[in-house]
Amino acid sequence: MAASTHITSPDPAAASVTPDERRLNGSSWTILLIGLALLLCSAAQLAYRLTLPTDGWSFTSGAIGSEMQDMVIYDTNLIGQPSSLQPGDFLLAVEGYTSRQLLTNAESLQAPLIDDWPSRTTARYTVQRGGASVTLDVPLYRWQFWDVARLALGNPLFLVALVSGAAGLFVFLKRPHDRSARVLFVLTTFVLTAYISEIVYWGVPEIIHPPVFFVAGLFSNWIYGGLIAPTVLLLALTFPRPKRFVVGHPLRVIVAVYGTLPLLLIIFNFQAVIGWGWTATCGLLSLVSVVHTLFTANDPVSRAQLRWAGLGFAGVALNILLAATNGFGFYPDSVQQLLTLLDPLLQLAFPIALAVAILRYRLFDIDLIVSRALVYGTLTLCVIGLYVGLVTYLGALFRTEDTLIASLIATGLVAVAFQPLRVWLQRSITRWLFGQRDEPYAVIATLGRQLETKLAPDAVFGAIVETIGQSLKLPFVAITLNDEAQPRAVFPHASGQQPPAQLQRLPLSYHNQPIGILLVAPRTGEGWFNDADQKLLHDVARQAGIAVYAARMTVDVQRSRERIVIAREEERRRLRRDLHDGLGPQLASQTLMLDVIARQLRSDPDQAAAMLLTVREQTQQAVSDIRDLIYGLRPPVLDDVGLTGAMEEFTERFGQQHGMPHFILRLPAAHTPLPAAVEVAAYRIMQEAVTNVVRHAHASVCEVRLDVPLAGAVGGVAETLPGARLVLEVIDNGIGIRTDRLSGVGLQSMRERSEELGGHLAIETGADGTRIRVVVPIVNEGQANDDLDSDR
Repeated sequence: MAASTHITSPDPAAASVTPDERRLNGSSWTILLIGLALLLCSAAQLAYRLTLPTDGWSFTSGAIGSEMQDMVIYDTNLIGQPSSLQPGDFLLAVEGYTSRQLLTNAESLQAPLIDDWPSRTTARYTVQRGGASVTLDVPLYRWQFWDVARLALGNPLFLVALVSGAAGLFVFLKRPHDRSARVLFVLTTFVLTAYISEIVYWGVPEIIHPPVFFVAGLFSNWIYGGLIAPTVLLLALTFPRPKRFVVGHPLRVIVAVYGTLPLLLIIFNFQAVIGWGWTATCGLLSLVSVVHTLFTANDPVSRAQLRWAGLGFAGVALNILLAATNGFGFYPDSVQQLLTLLDPLLQLAFPIALAVAILRYRLFDIDLIVSRALVYGTLTLCVIGLYVGLVTYLGALFRTEDTLIASLIATGLVAVAFQPLRVWLQRSITRWLFGQRDEPYAVIATLGRQLETKLAPDAVFGAIVETIGQSLKLPFVAITLNDEAQPRAVFPHASGQQPPAQLQRLPLSYHNQPIGILLVAPRTGEGWFNDADQKLLHDVARQAGIAVYAARMTVDVQRSRERIVIAREEERRRLRRDLHDGLGPQLASQTLMLDVIARQLRSDPDQAAAMLLTVREQTQQAVSDIRDLIYGLRPPVLDDVGLTGAMEEFTERFGQQHGMPHFILRLPAAHTPLPAAVEVAAYRIMQEAVTNVVRHAHASVCEVRLDVPLAGAVGGVAETLPGARLVLEVIDNGIGIRTDRLSGVGLQSMRERSEELGGHLAIETGADGTRIRVVVPIVNEGQANDDLDSDR
């Protein structure tokens, strides 16, 4: 598997927490002590209330808006001691004072109407039972420790609050300087404070004692109505990163969040609607803040933390939905018992998810968790909807109120549809979140179909990045080629989008030859690719490397043709310039001088002889210039001694001039006539390779090998086999070629000369030396002309 490289920008949020950051400072100690003091005060007021005599019953209130809204309706005997009260009794009066009188006295904080209540063992209650008013002597008891412990441990909501408080404290102690950790601690402390106060809900003893009534309400209703909603708003403003105005003006934000409700209550004379309105306002503002964060938080850490928080919120939302549908009575008893067990677990989802988001957002594969949560959450809703719909439909179809048969039929149909529905949901949600990550064959097949319809090289690059981007839901995909001076994105998938700070580079290669780089960015909000993504990306990169190589070869051939045409025209221009500016004026000058000499032969023979010497020198210079032109077109040594002789002569001269390295030649023994272009290319490549060895390799030995498959030799002249290839190798034992010099001018020139003739060049380099291997097909002039004629 090819190696890949990550390019990431530094993320301070992702750095490990230092010991200093875990140490509590002054503000952290203040928050911690206030929270603990609040919990102790709530426990203290509960302990005092437990010392008061009580009838030991739980109760409910009448429907809001009815005449019995403030009336106590007895429900359950919590203490389990003998009592004259019965479930369903409506409390009318205590010791002759009506419920309304007692409640009004308590709300106005007046003196107790029954001042000897702490010493009583019985109390006279007037209740409404069966439509009649009944006066009872109700025995009063003292709360015992085990009774309170049983109530606390048997209350799932209190246990949820206790675990949430412990989680908030743990997060705060781990991140005492993190604003969101502080707010989470405050929020869970408020919730636990309220539930401690409601382990034993306040009733007749509290109503009879106005100060106790006030304190009990302060630690339950006032915390719920006045502190929890603003704290949720503050959490939305600080998680996962505080808003700018929170960082700039923290004290003002705290005063505004917690001081608005008391101010409104004072202005509007403590009307209850103000509390409900402020709670709704805080909820709306929290929603706005969360939506703003979702659209503005782009760093991977924040996005991962948001996904954890979203997972917790989804659990709470699912719990609310299940509780709401459970109220319709459609579920059988077994399902209702299961929902009762799920209720505290789903309520714990939000604080636990927030704790993980702040402390260990990389603890698990959150993408997998979110995917599974969406699948099974949606599956639960579908199953519930299908079950309820079937029960309702079957009940209407059979016109019966007995839902047993309908429930059995609906349960069977739901069981049959469960597995196909789960598979379909899993596949659909995975494609929605991660594209076709789990379907590598489909991605590669799609890429193959796209490439089959693309002929132009640019279209090939575009098809690759488009297929990868759409198949894997990636925001940015690009290809860079190794021969580009500056890496640039070719047809980025996200049109107009700048490359993100975090990219992964996957090398594109063909036959172990690097040809380019595939740049991919993780999905929005993700900081890394998981194992499934990595495997698929490497598989796609291998397939894409072949297509990129073919497209690049097409581009290189086109460029080579253009360079050949340009080089030919430049050569013609040079010849024209040299002939026009050099040889032409020389010959014209000689013609004029010969005319002068002809006129002076009789009158001044000596002058004519001197001028003839000048003409001879000019003629010699013209011959030299013509020879230089000829040498520039083709090295004459190739015509004089052939390719093998030219190689021997060149290496011998180089060895004499430089002394090192020692040359070893392995050349064909017979003279091998080759096409002129092949001879020139092989000779020039050999010259460049040997020159590089002498200049840069620091080698002691350089071996030059030339291999030409021969059909036979007659009189020292050999003939090449049809379809033969010339193989030239230059091997040294030097220090090798640095990676940054593999695309140097000399090596590029050798590569271009070989590719112009349909060949290729391969370089193997290391600490023990370098091997340059050139393979060029041998096509004689007649065969080339035949190929051209066939093309026509």
